[in-house]
Amino acid sequence: MQDAVRRHDAVVQAAIAQRGGHVFKTAGDAFCSAFSAPQDAVAAMLARRALDPTGDGRAFIETIARIGYRFTKEARVVVPAPERAGRSLPYTIAALSMLLIGATLWPPWPLRPHGGTIPTAARDADALGQYHLDLRSPDHLAYALAYFKEAELDASGDADGYAGAAAAYALLAEFQTEGSPRQQALISLAKASSDSALFRDAASSRAFAVSGFIAYRFTGNRDAAKRDLEHALAIDPNDAQAHHWLGVLFITEGKLDAGTAEFEVAHRLQPTSEVYSRWLARAYLFSRHPGEAIAEAQQTLHIELDDAPASLAIAGAEEQRGDLKQALHTLLALQRRDPSETPYVVPDAARLEAKLHSASRPELARHIDQLAAAGTVDPFETALFYLTIGRKNHAMSMLRIVHRSLYAAELQRYDPRLLALL
Repeated sequence: MQDAVRRHDAVVQAAIAQRGGHVFKTAGDAFCSAFSAPQDAVAAMLARRALDPTGDGRAFIETIARIGYRFTKEARVVVPAPERAGRSLPYTIAALSMLLIGATLWPPWPLRPHGGTIPTAARDADALGQYHLDLRSPDHLAYALAYFKEAELDASGDADGYAGAAAAYALLAEFQTEGSPRQQALISLAKASSDSALFRDAASSRAFAVSGFIAYRFTGNRDAAKRDLEHALAIDPNDAQAHHWLGVLFITEGKLDAGTAEFEVAHRLQPTSEVYSRWLARAYLFSRHPGEAIAEAQQTLHIELDDAPASLAIAGAEEQRGDLKQALHTLLALQRRDPSETPYVVPDAARLEAKLHSASRPELARHIDQLAAAGTVDPFETALFYLTIGRKNHAMSMLRIVHRSLYAAELQRYDPRLLALL
């Protein structure tokens, strides 16, 4: 074991030194290092090159979501995620890398096969693009897109860079106003990139997966979505993103058990992704398993402390358990922590208040009426409030706003709070 540790230390120290890094602290097999540029701070990339100077190092190190990378032979590497969205990556950063000795030649999860002729630079860019893609925020998606474009330039004949860019464009489109010119432009770019990937590799699972996502999320073509997502999984059964997107498709069809099963597979394949964890919590909530929903949402918060959807899932699960006061407390704590969630929290909190204190309903209604008229509250949450106090006509007018987004309407129609009120 001591020989393995010494080899491990030598590899890491050499990798850091190659890029002018400074080790400012060690603890056991952990190295704390500072670099002058972000690309140099990706210690897994450095170690990959140290292990395999003439190749791309993927026989030794493979990318995983959120945490970063793993060794596939004698060691496993973990690189913490960059700062959360909204806090841009600085030009000078300190990178904390923990490298742990592994006792097995095979990882506990299968690897995605890679071609042997792709330049190292393209592989590195693709890995970094996928890393940022998995974080899902607009800032990280912009980073991802830039890396995937690098991969396209470095290996123009390979499909992966184009498939990655397609996913980045499509996920960025989700942040745009439904049906807006900007959203439509991003969808067109996503489709074009996916087509470019399939032109280069007709068996690109990543390209089929993003095509399936586009089909159900933006064009409402469920048949095409299911066909492409299932085809992606037939090519690569360990594509966590395809499992996740197929799970969302099933949830929008009311197939809660099938959707939950897909989310569970995605979560098992990438247990450090807060995206897959939060959706699994939501699936448990929709299936009325509040205990499992709370446990999974708490795992999400361990990964990303400020994950608002996870807190909303906990509040919903607490309500399912009948603890309305605790659910209200969870919602108000979220609003204090993240004021941007106010449009969702205020009408939902008002709904719980109305259930707890019926005498307060007139005052609550006047307040929500004002906010609804100003367009500063979420239409779906507001509709739930109006249904709770018996104002069905007001609720229907709010739901008509929701239905402007077919995807949102299809997903929310299976919300257990709505089903309990209809």
